[in-house]
Amino acid sequence: PGLGPDAIAASLSPYDGSGNPRLIAPAFAEAARKLGAEIIEDAEVETIRRTGSSFLVTTSKGTFAADCLLNTAGAWGARIAAQFGEAVPLDARGPQMGVTEPLP
Repeated sequence: PGLGPDAIAASLSPYDGSGNPRLIAPAFAEAARKLGAEIIEDAEVETIRRTGSSFLVTTSKGTFAADCLLNTAGAWGARIAAQFGEAVPLDARGPQMGVTEPLP
């Protein structure tokens, strides 16, 4: 019933999860803001340095300190990991997102 009348095929993978990243990413951001996070968008990471037990991140929008660093750079993640001497074999290939929402 979730398919339109013109659908000729479908697939089912009962152990996979799915979500539209165009909706989920803003929802995660809003939840983080409600918990007190400040989100800086469109900030290019220039350098990341370890300073004892924390990190100093210099970006195009300022410098930030953090006790924990999570690499969520996606296709650019290998460049971030390389700053710590970690080789990450990563090939970015597109498209990375397929959206199949009904349109008017």
